[in-house]
Amino acid sequence: MSAASVPVTQAPPLNLRAVFFGFTETKLDDAFDPLLPGQMLAGWNTATPLGAKCMALQMVDTDQKVRVIDFKTRFEFTYRVSPGGVTLPASAQADKPPPEFAQMKLAATIKAELVVSFFLHEDLGMPDPQLVDAWAKSTVLSVGWPYWREFCQTAIFRMQLPSTLLPLLFINRITLPTGQPAPADQQHATSELSGPDGAGAEQRSRARKAAAKQK
Repeated sequence: MSAASVPVTQAPPLNLRAVFFGFTETKLDDAFDPLLPGQMLAGWNTATPLGAKCMALQMVDTDQKVRVIDFKTRFEFTYRVSPGGVTLPASAQADKPPPEFAQMKLAATIKAELVVSFFLHEDLGMPDPQLVDAWAKSTVLSVGWPYWREFCQTAIFRMQLPSTLLPLLFINRITLPTGQPAPADQQHATSELSGPDGAGAEQRSRARKAAAKQK
């Protein structure tokens, strides 16, 4: 996902309520045996915001009502058999894997839909839709990413698949419509969460190049 230009004035009036999984699925392809030695696999990770839903909830045993806003994000990690150990291009900004990845034989998929729920302050109105969208692509992802990272890593281990540790989250700055970056205390970042073996492949490549120059 690439950074979007949205007006940024203040953070939406939200307080974290809960984080939970709404759906999970782990599946090995019927024709794939994870225990056969010498198999080369290529992995691809994606994270897709699915939108937000606002609700008014009645508190149990009281007359009090609270407003909440739930953000849902779909995560998916896919392993495919890579003949000859083909290396995928390192592009953390790709929304979809390259064509050669889709042509590889499917090995395994790990999927989840994660809900990040917030309380909406009573004395404030609904946040601007553009800010909600920016929140879904930044704070919501940064809150949910560790849960997905742990779930994916555990599933990979239990499925007897080669270990792939999803990297830490990489955050981009959102720019204002003028093209100027928002002030540091008013930024809502977007996250680049698609790429070979998860996010951040391009950033790791830059880091290696920088380290090589210093030697």
